[in-house]
Order: sequence, then C-alpha cells, then structure tokens
Amino acid sequence: MLSKILFFSQKVLELRDHLYIRLTYSCEPAKFRKRKFQCPDCDKSYKYPCGLYSHRKHECGAKIFQCPVCSRSYKYAWNLTAHRKYECGIEPKFNCLQCPYKAKRKRDLMLHMGIKHGRLFTDN
Repeated sequence: MLSKILFFSQKVLELRDHLYIRLTYSCEPAKFRKRKFQCPDCDKSYKYPCGLYSHRKHECGAKIFQCPVCSRSYKYAWNLTAHRKYECGIEPKFNCLQCPYKAKRKRDLMLHMGIKHGRLFTDN
C-alpha cells in the first residue's frame, strides 16, 4: 500500500513539473515561439529547457569511448568492453555447420542460421 502511495505521489510531482514547464514557456502561440534555450557548446537551440537538457546529456556532452587497438568508437563503455572481449583482434570461433560462415559471437551465428538456413542454432 505504501509503495502505491509513493508511486502516485511521484507521478503527481512529475505532472506538476511538466505542467509548470509547459505553462511557463509555451503560453504564446507556436508561430511566435522563439528558441530561447541555446547550447553553450554548439549552435543548437531549443524551445524548452527539457530539449536542451536532453541534447546536453546525449549529444553534445556525451562521452565517446574509443578502442585503442582499432579506433572504433562507442557511446557506452560496456559496448567497448564487449568489443575488446569478443571482437577486436580475435578470430571467429563459431562456425556454421552448413556453410563456411564464421562468427565472433554466438548470437551472430544464430541470426545467420535463422536467415540463411531457416533454422535456429542448437548446442547439441
């Protein structure tokens, strides 16, 4: 019961914040609305602060993780870790039983088997 009350109160606060932003920054007609929120790092501007926040978090201020061996870049560190573990400088170790296709990841072989041969890969 307490968790439902907390969930409901959180939703009410989110709605209140959303309405405040919309009413504060969008009372004028859309054709007169100016892009008031400019990114300090690039030329992009946004009508609402939430657009600028999203841009700064995901585009302009996003970290790039680059492989020191092959120079491939990734948005997330775990993608770079998986690349270094399974792909970079490693020979393919999963072989197709019906053709000469080889894959570095089992999921890629399973996808190949489903598309090219019409069946799923099994371990036995």
